[in-house]
Amino acid sequence: MINVLSTLSVLAQISVRIIDEGDQPLSFNGNNVSFGYVEDNCIYIILSKVGKKYIPFTDPFIFDGKQFNYFSTDNKGSKSEDIKIYRKFPFFAWNKDRMYKIVDSKFEESNTIDFSHPEMLYHICDTSKVCYNELMVQNKQKYRYVRYKVRENAFLELAELHFYQDQQEVKPVNIVACEPYNANDDEFKLANCFDYAPLTYFLSKKEGQELIFDFGSEVLINKILCIPRNDDNFIRPGDTYELFYWGKDKKWISLGKQKAKGVYLQYKDVPRNALLFLHNETRGKEEEVFFLRDGEQYFVNSLPID
Repeated sequence: MINVLSTLSVLAQISVRIIDEGDQPLSFNGNNVSFGYVEDNCIYIILSKVGKKYIPFTDPFIFDGKQFNYFSTDNKGSKSEDIKIYRKFPFFAWNKDRMYKIVDSKFEESNTIDFSHPEMLYHICDTSKVCYNELMVQNKQKYRYVRYKVRENAFLELAELHFYQDQQEVKPVNIVACEPYNANDDEFKLANCFDYAPLTYFLSKKEGQELIFDFGSEVLINKILCIPRNDDNFIRPGDTYELFYWGKDKKWISLGKQKAKGVYLQYKDVPRNALLFLHNETRGKEEEVFFLRDGEQYFVNSLPID
């Protein structure tokens, strides 16, 4: 049970759901009102119901099971910081697992389709922080074939895969592909890797598979765009976003719009320890409040617990 100095009838968890909408608090005691069965390590705000409207009564806060930790609403320059934003929605474990499937995968080159003498083009050694991975290749030799191979205990699962020579995309004339997860279902077809739609994907039927790309003649690959299967809630280049923070007037205040030029957005003079909300004006519906600590984004599913 928690006590709050208010005369309210509703406890709301920001951008997630309203708890016990329409119910009365457990009890009143002077200026104190009590709510029961309140989950800790969540982001909350207290609302009052006036007629049919809910009016913010407090600033948002985190309840850690013992005390309230309120977010700052001060927008003074001395309490501001420059930030980078990579996502607009929580990065759940199932999504991280999809990203992990490209770890230890390899791009190899050869001038023979049997890859009897392969040359390493690129080795993905770590889990990516973003879905749009531009792999810059230090390559001085031309080759006709490129092979993409995942590690033995992983399925080949990709949303997009594109190759570039001097910033111009080079497309294969033929692809030797492994068997898809279900050949009768377009959800898993290989063409999904080349449709420039990061929510479609290819999935292999077996683990440890490979794709061989035949470019018809020797090419000098110096960049690879590799996008693992993902939820498309990372910053998407070309989309327009608007960032808000919860202000002292108990409403969202815009920090400006930006058209993404890369895999993150950079904002200056953002109130430190503020509750933030990023809206994608171009597409999508999944968006949730977050805050930053030591440069890292935290959503309600990943709150730093001291």
